[in-house]
Amino acid sequence: MTESNHTLVEAPPSPGRSLPEPVARRGITEAQWLTLTNTLFPGAASASVILVWDYCAARKLDPMKKPVHIVPMRVKDARSGEWGWRDIVMPGIYEYRITAHRTGLYLGHSEPEFGLEFDYKGVKAFEWCAMTFYRWNDKAAQKVSFPVKVYFREVVATKQDGTVNERWTRASIQMHTKCTEAAGLRETFPEEFGGEPTAEEMEDRTITTQAQDSNGMIDAEPVSPLDHVSQGLRENIEKAFETLNLAPGMRLAKLNEHLGAPGVEPDEGAQALLEWARDEFAKRKTGKARAKKGTGNEKAQPSATAKPTQEGPIERATNAGSIGTGRDRNAAEAPPPVEAPQSLAPAPPPDPPIVDTVDVLF
Repeated sequence: MTESNHTLVEAPPSPGRSLPEPVARRGITEAQWLTLTNTLFPGAASASVILVWDYCAARKLDPMKKPVHIVPMRVKDARSGEWGWRDIVMPGIYEYRITAHRTGLYLGHSEPEFGLEFDYKGVKAFEWCAMTFYRWNDKAAQKVSFPVKVYFREVVATKQDGTVNERWTRASIQMHTKCTEAAGLRETFPEEFGGEPTAEEMEDRTITTQAQDSNGMIDAEPVSPLDHVSQGLRENIEKAFETLNLAPGMRLAKLNEHLGAPGVEPDEGAQALLEWARDEFAKRKTGKARAKKGTGNEKAQPSATAKPTQEGPIERATNAGSIGTGRDRNAAEAPPPVEAPQSLAPAPPPDPPIVDTVDVLF
């Protein structure tokens, strides 16, 4: 981990709490672990968070500044042919910036320039973004320029139906500029970044690659957990995330929670995620849980004046003429008591659902 000039005051360990052995072995404190798992990467598997720590240790980065992202990957085992989910760590644009500045050779970049504005599948964008990056060359003792131009249609993130995804629709200029900056930094510092793309560039993209582990070759396909969800549900979930304004980390956590578990059917998990989103929206609006809709299979409830039906063992009379606490099932029922006449005034209408519009929002 990177050292700091500030003196850090460690929080005292919580009584009765012990860190997992792989966490303690890496020297991670309780405060660091809780921050990583509860704030920076909520909902991520512990093994994935440890992977972030190891990645940052190898690259001499501070994981508390979140320079990397956990990206779910759907992996196919070449031997068994079975697919499963894994998490991989991908650098963000912030890691690129940190690493470039740390070389001491990065001299910054020009102000971005943009091409003509055009409409791309309903999104207003610019045809291209161009920037020039500068690096000091020690051997030549001069500043070297690296001009880069990135076309919008080549980097824009789209959904399975070909339309632009929510983030690029909302912030097309910001995302286009980030992709241009990432491409420029790779060209300026190839020995630092190689050919690994950033998470911003790979958003909603699918690639096929091969990796090798102790069990042999596997085909890895980084995808969004929503890629295998039907289009209608996928669009509703994306709309729900936007309506709730969830941070990227929380979106990933909820996707993993409802769609990442083994054996979960994509559409069933997506429906459960939508139910959570509707409940969350209702709680934010009213402070109460959403009124659940009936399924049509509920048992009819007895009316206020209906005579309840006895169930279970019935205590019989102990001798002739005695009543006891119950009556025989074969005994004739006594006529019901005469009730006082009720008011003819109509009953007040039932209360409306707490949030009647939540189901049409997403």
